[in-house]
Amino acid sequence: MTDRLNWNLIESCVKKIQVDCGIEKEERAFLSFIASEIIGISIEDAHDSITDGALDRGVDLFFYDQYSHTLYLLNTKYTKRFENSEKRFPFSEVDKIKSFISDFIDQNLRKNANVSEDLFERCSYVWQTYTHSEFSIQVYFCSNMLDFDHVKILSMKNEIEKDYVYAYSLCGERIVHDYIRRRKSSINSTIKFYGKQYFERSDGYYRGLIATVRAIDFVNILRDPNDALLINDAIFEDNIRKYLGKKNAVNSSIYETATGDRGVDFWYLNNGITMVCQRFSFNSGIPDPEVELSDIQIVNGGQTSNALFEVFKNDPGKLENIYLIVRICETQNEEIKLKIAEATNNQNKILGRDLRSNDDVQKKIEYLLKNNGITYL
Repeated sequence: MTDRLNWNLIESCVKKIQVDCGIEKEERAFLSFIASEIIGISIEDAHDSITDGALDRGVDLFFYDQYSHTLYLLNTKYTKRFENSEKRFPFSEVDKIKSFISDFIDQNLRKNANVSEDLFERCSYVWQTYTHSEFSIQVYFCSNMLDFDHVKILSMKNEIEKDYVYAYSLCGERIVHDYIRRRKSSINSTIKFYGKQYFERSDGYYRGLIATVRAIDFVNILRDPNDALLINDAIFEDNIRKYLGKKNAVNSSIYETATGDRGVDFWYLNNGITMVCQRFSFNSGIPDPEVELSDIQIVNGGQTSNALFEVFKNDPGKLENIYLIVRICETQNEEIKLKIAEATNNQNKILGRDLRSNDDVQKKIEYLLKNNGITYL
């Protein structure tokens, strides 16, 4: 069954592109949107790459990246009515693309005979520039309707994929998931551990690190890249609570402990920081190792982070002798990241809306409203 929220979000993207770029037909706006998302090109370049029409051989969009020597072929179906979204992507389109690729590889295309003039000219350019040793073809079947069923996805890959040809299907949920993921801020940084006070474990696809760090080193990863005196709020995008300010009793206590005469107590009194990341790496067995972190988010410890940053702005010297515990979890699973965020927050009262603020449905609503000019808080 098609998810109504997914369908509405895709529709909002299409309509926004129509307005912003002056594209009259929704089908072409959808094509431009999908190509821009998949290939990483502008909407304008995507629109210029559309080949949909008579004798298109199932190729609705043709884009050749001469730098990576990759040819992108898109076949799309778009419905303007949600009621029609329950239909599955027609498998007959696979046969069209398969036939085109065969004629393209054999250079057996004839202008205005078995292929349109526009598509023929694009193919001719690729024939003149590519070499088989570097060349690859990526085929995408995309729609706001239901995807092929599992058996037909396997059949599609078996029919099309060979040597340097790869095939993918993107519909509904997958399109929305990738759309949201690409708009999430990716933050990479390094953090230095204190001495050899760290512990590492690994469980299959998940890895973890627990370490002691100096507060002054930790604060460095919080800085806004454009203004060192501002905190980078994007690092808390997956955190389920907002900073409650120093007037909050718990946060006031964090601030006072960090600035008081007994800074040594901070490590013992504070729960520390929990971060998730796509990947971490460091040289083990040495003192004070620097850990490289890829796509990091602070999912617990937002209050501590903000309180320490307040201290840093007012009197950075106070942080020199402050130490805290940092826990780093490496996982590529978004659901696990959300569970970590929910499970590790227990210092302040959490409102129900905070627990839901970074789940999948809320993110979809946020972007749906954003495309319609509405800010979702």
